[in-house]
Amino acid sequence: MISVLIPAYNEAAVIEKKIRNSMALDYPHDRIEIVVSSDGSKDGTAAIAQKFEDGRYIRVLDYKVNRGKIVMLN
Repeated sequence: MISVLIPAYNEAAVIEKKIRNSMALDYPHDRIEIVVSSDGSKDGTAAIAQKFEDGRYIRVLDYKVNRGKIVMLN
């Protein structure tokens, strides 16, 4: 099992493309998870990412306060 971590801060303009690109990886869908971590975004990044969320293959963590990329990756 692998995880693709996408830390995002105000990435509304590109988050959909990034998620779709990650979904297109040549890796079995039952062996991968994509986790988008919105770091206090104010531009709708989390709302866009949540359109893809299914609770298993793609998850979105929507943090309301900006914490920084390192915290998001940890």
